[in-house]
Amino acid sequence: MANSTSECNILIENPLPNGEKREYGITEVDRHGPKTSYASFSRMRARVTLACVTLAYLIVNLDGSSPSLMTIGKDLGASSQELPWIFNAFTLVSTPLIPLWSRLAVALGERTCVSIGLLTFVAGSIGAGASKSIESLATFRGLQGLGNSAITAMSLIVFTDLYPIHKRGFAFNIIGAAMGLAMILGPVIGGSITDNTSMGWRWIYYILVPLSGFLLPLPVLVQNSDDQKPSRGALKDIDFIGFFLLVATAVCLLLALQWGGSQYEWSSGAIIGLFCAAGVALATFVYVEIYVAVQPVMPPHMFKSVNANAVFLLNFFQAGAAMAFMMYGPMFYKGDKGDTALQSAVDVSLPLNLSWIVFGIASSRLLPYVRANHLVILGTALTTLGTGLFSLAVSQGVPNKGVAALYLMIFGAGQGFSTQNSFLVAQAHLPEGADAKVMSNLPAYFHRIGGSILVAVLSSIYKHANGNGGMNMGSGGGMNMGGGTGGGMGGGMGGGMQTRDSMTIPMPMPAGSGSQGGMNMGSNNSTSMGGSTMNMGSTIDGTTAAFRWSILFAGLSFLLAFGLKNTWVKPGQRMAH
Repeated sequence: MANSTSECNILIENPLPNGEKREYGITEVDRHGPKTSYASFSRMRARVTLACVTLAYLIVNLDGSSPSLMTIGKDLGASSQELPWIFNAFTLVSTPLIPLWSRLAVALGERTCVSIGLLTFVAGSIGAGASKSIESLATFRGLQGLGNSAITAMSLIVFTDLYPIHKRGFAFNIIGAAMGLAMILGPVIGGSITDNTSMGWRWIYYILVPLSGFLLPLPVLVQNSDDQKPSRGALKDIDFIGFFLLVATAVCLLLALQWGGSQYEWSSGAIIGLFCAAGVALATFVYVEIYVAVQPVMPPHMFKSVNANAVFLLNFFQAGAAMAFMMYGPMFYKGDKGDTALQSAVDVSLPLNLSWIVFGIASSRLLPYVRANHLVILGTALTTLGTGLFSLAVSQGVPNKGVAALYLMIFGAGQGFSTQNSFLVAQAHLPEGADAKVMSNLPAYFHRIGGSILVAVLSSIYKHANGNGGMNMGSGGGMNMGGGTGGGMGGGMGGGMQTRDSMTIPMPMPAGSGSQGGMNMGSNNSTSMGGSTMNMGSTIDGTTAAFRWSILFAGLSFLLAFGLKNTWVKPGQRMAH
């Protein structure tokens, strides 16, 4: 097989000795795919592995924090400025760790990384439930984020190893559906537990411990790559310096966007200093990746590919558009229409999530007949259309719920068609010498970091449009960004919005509601949080401004989709350029 950089993957059926063809495992020749013992898996064991990994993805993304914010704040004596750190700690730990786990998988092995992820997630859940202060809760939420990032990264790697590329789309969309389901169920479960005074909010974290018991077979099922045996000596080559610089860049940038215009003036020394620190950290990170790191967190040659850059930026802006729906859709219904938390979740989360899940799975069935990049173009077009239509409805006041649900379904369908298929395009056209493990996680990283940064931008736009009378959502908008591959998003309730990544999620990413755990938006549009009262004011100006900007984000992702290479994802054929 030729190894020229101009050649895309050629998938050749690899018959077994008796002439039969295996359907699961690494059976097609893929010059970028590692050799793994998954090739010996029977169809049943492959399905069990898929089910167990998907269940793990669902459990680590079940988060009922958002509808419980008011109760948690009152119980722990936290102020309204401190509560967003319940989400921010999770986000700031989990997001930068995703690319690092790709390197740790080589040094420690996928099986060890999965075990670490499960143990830290369980420990974080126990600690969060037992927390006596907001600082302790934020710390253990960060530990949960560490476990979440490990499971997210290893899930993508396992699916990359387990399935040939023409079957990977279905696997990715299954895990995306699990993410969407988690984002619907999480706040509903959280709200129900919080409303049950005999259990209390602590059980929204404790309940994750027995659920994690179902994941005990996972470390046994996960296999290490045969051509990359775990090597503790490889730890010394991991780019920990680059990782810490990446974290510093994200933290400084998100804090500047969070505090600017609220706690500090934009022209203040604190905000300017944070932006400068982010710039210096980013410049140093680039230097380290190019000239210093032996195994860089983000290999520079990855960014020499126009196709890869288009995938990264597309996911970055797609997440920004999605955040507008997750954050300001429910806020609009609660603030201007007076819906309850449960009603606003049903109005926004349900049609968006279900559409995302259904069309995401449907797109995997279309892959043998339609180029993956064409599905991405279709998806980003629908995303832009749905964003524009919903923005128009919001600007005209309270939209008809049936019509608004249709617009949400259009947006969800666009995300379902585009998110996971963009991941496949990236994997099918790896730059020469690229590591498939690293590439499997980079789109998820850009999806998460894009959501975190752009939702902070939208929060500033929202506050400015409302005369700074809007609520400070915190870095990431007080949003919980989870794993990068799932599709599907929903509005988290209780003022703090919740979403994951998908993508993911990927992919689905999202949230449902608690019936009474969220903010009580009375007729005076004010609410009490942690003993302080915040005037929400009319949200229509802020939501209109936020959605108008989200049209720009969606439009940019649509334009970037035309930069993707033509990609057939089906067995026995050369992938077209």
